[in-house]
Amino acid sequence: MKQKNVTKKRPKKFKISRTVQETIPYIGAYKDGIIETEEGYFTKTFRLTDIDLKTSSDEDAEQILEMFRDLVNLLDPSMLMQITIDNKRVGKKAFEKNILCRMKGDTLDEYREEHNQILIEKSKEGRSNIQHLKYLTLSVEAENVEDAISRFNTLKANINKTIKNVSNEDTIELSLIERLELLYSIMNRDEGNFYRRANIDGKEAETFNYMNMKKHGLSTKDLIGPMSFSFRPSYIRMDEKYACVLKLRYETVTRLSPEIISDITDLPINMITTINIEPLDPAMSTKLVERQLTKTKKDVMEAQKTAVKGNYSAELIPEKVKKAYKDADLLLADITEEDQKMFLTNVLVMHYADSKEELDSQTKTIQSVVEKHLCKFRIMNALQELGFKDSLPLCVMSTSEMSKLSTTEETSAFVPYSTRELMQKDGFYYGLHAVSRNMIFHNRKFSVNGNGIILGMPGTGKSFSAKREMYQVALNTNDCIYIVDPQGEYTPMMKLLGGEEVKIDINEDNYLNPMDMDLGYSEKGDPITVKSDYICSICEIALGGMYGLSPIQKTIINRCVRLVYRDYMKHITELRIKDPSITIDRDAMPTLQDLYEILMGQEEMEATEIATALELYITSFDKFSHRTNVNTNSRIVSYNIAGIGDNMREWGLTICFNNLWNQIIENHKRGIRTWIYLDEFHLLTHLDSTAEFTKKVYKMARKYGALPTGITQDVEDLLASEKARALINNCTFVYLLSQSPINRDTLQEIYSISDNQLSYITNGGYGQGLIYDGKNMIPFIDEFPSDTKLYKAMTTKPEDFVADLH
Repeated sequence: MKQKNVTKKRPKKFKISRTVQETIPYIGAYKDGIIETEEGYFTKTFRLTDIDLKTSSDEDAEQILEMFRDLVNLLDPSMLMQITIDNKRVGKKAFEKNILCRMKGDTLDEYREEHNQILIEKSKEGRSNIQHLKYLTLSVEAENVEDAISRFNTLKANINKTIKNVSNEDTIELSLIERLELLYSIMNRDEGNFYRRANIDGKEAETFNYMNMKKHGLSTKDLIGPMSFSFRPSYIRMDEKYACVLKLRYETVTRLSPEIISDITDLPINMITTINIEPLDPAMSTKLVERQLTKTKKDVMEAQKTAVKGNYSAELIPEKVKKAYKDADLLLADITEEDQKMFLTNVLVMHYADSKEELDSQTKTIQSVVEKHLCKFRIMNALQELGFKDSLPLCVMSTSEMSKLSTTEETSAFVPYSTRELMQKDGFYYGLHAVSRNMIFHNRKFSVNGNGIILGMPGTGKSFSAKREMYQVALNTNDCIYIVDPQGEYTPMMKLLGGEEVKIDINEDNYLNPMDMDLGYSEKGDPITVKSDYICSICEIALGGMYGLSPIQKTIINRCVRLVYRDYMKHITELRIKDPSITIDRDAMPTLQDLYEILMGQEEMEATEIATALELYITSFDKFSHRTNVNTNSRIVSYNIAGIGDNMREWGLTICFNNLWNQIIENHKRGIRTWIYLDEFHLLTHLDSTAEFTKKVYKMARKYGALPTGITQDVEDLLASEKARALINNCTFVYLLSQSPINRDTLQEIYSISDNQLSYITNGGYGQGLIYDGKNMIPFIDEFPSDTKLYKAMTTKPEDFVADLH
């Protein structure tokens, strides 16, 4: 590796660019994502995911700052670091295309239009049309690109390890095309994408092809640059766009707040914020600080002499002189005793507008936001081209002479993190981020599994939240939706969506057979083993469930289950010889009556006890002792079991769950995904056997394309069960509404919720809480407009029903 002059690391020559290509400061681009800015200087860019700094606890916030200190301390004097925060405005058409429902020409279009109007109005409350994209760019010195690759590989591992300790996510490097697309975006604001794929005559074509470009004598600069640059003293013209580069002045500030960068980037302005960090050689740093200390000490002595001559005390010298000496003394201690490194740092903002008037107005807004930090943003007069080049994610650093000398500690104030947003492609709307007021769009299908649970005290909006999700499934997908409704709360939603409501009560002739079993009932090939676990769960309910099932009782049930299915398994095997696609025949399925008779035929006293316990469900209430006669073709079905009474509710919920599991298996064979909603979910988990079966279904759901969601207000009962807690830990979607103190403490322990985040589920209002997406907690607030048909179909507030009567 070449030896460098530590006092002037890199060439800082500046020449007036004659062409667009000369303005773009690099000399080579390589397929592996490396761009060479000058001979022997190579750069690579990494994508940063956001980390929630604003709602972190003090301890977590300090950990984030410590991570950033470790990150900058990875630098040596042959390297440069640059943080880029790209506030990119998404055009109205593109934004609406990403979030709005597409019309399908069916009876639900009325509600798609209403939903779309709600989203358009909500988008105005925050800055959801501004994307926040964050990048880290490193520059290293190397003899050639192969040596640079080797250095970057080592750096990548160290960077990933450092950041992942806090973010829990890998740091991904950008490919060459992604880097060129980023540069294109900065220089051609709001002008679409640089790189696209298209299908032409059945063949895939692309707008960028490295080999074809070289063949035609083109460089990458020809593809990413605008048609023209015009650098004026106080602004830039990039084609029809106006831009201006501002430099942050913070030389007189003793200690910057870590919130300064987020305060800048939270502005709803189309702009690039750049933090340039250049490490100094440790020996040179010490010499510079010692020189500064000597100078300030001399200034103190001169001031003291002046004071004595004027017959004043030698202590009465200007505070500015005292402070300069004290600061220099502390700085020397930091780098010699506290292992602090020294850096040259600067912060630039390049913002864009469609007119000079708009540009000037934005400049004033940006300048005003840092005044509370005792800083100033100054226009880089006559230096706009240099500022432009330093704003590109290429680590050019042509204005390092105008940078501030900072320690590791001081540099950590430029931590680029603010709030972690949740806005996933093809996601459903879950409200607004409680801090940024940006819209939350989450796609549960992107998670490791789609398992979910909604927890909250009565009156906090649990069923409302579930209905808001399910109507979006209905409007945006062809997925099936099944609901177990113990209280009859979902009837209005079924009417609105055109779904089918199956009532299971004394006055209806609808039957569900708990013995129904698809051959795919188990993921491991033996459906009877899993079915036996399920039958154990309903027998435990019948027996009262106080002490669980004994080993003898489990053995008897398992034996009898195998006996009751013996003839059926022969029957289904014969059917499959003719048609292998058949995996269930409900017309030949054994029933609970058949199981009862086999139990009564066993010799053990325990078998008689089990059979006697089942008599109630076979004689007095026989809705679950016949073969299933519910045969619905609707993709949206609600099982309303409100009419079976409180004593039968747990039994009914468990049997409906079995029916849904068979439906999930059938849908999977047809390539259809299934969403299931289980209200009063705690009833499926408070007994050992039911909890075990529920846990197995949740575990197998992903394989069968299902997204189950439990809903309950009895959080304490749910969390009291170890198996239920294990089930919750397997959920990558957890929707927390306001909780009681004891439940808050338990949930805080399970999900490592900070005290700041905990406030969102403490005495929170209706529709306010936290969303856990499998990795992070997002605070949300959902103020759904009450003057809509969707709201009227979802609400269960008594005051809303009273209002409708008037």
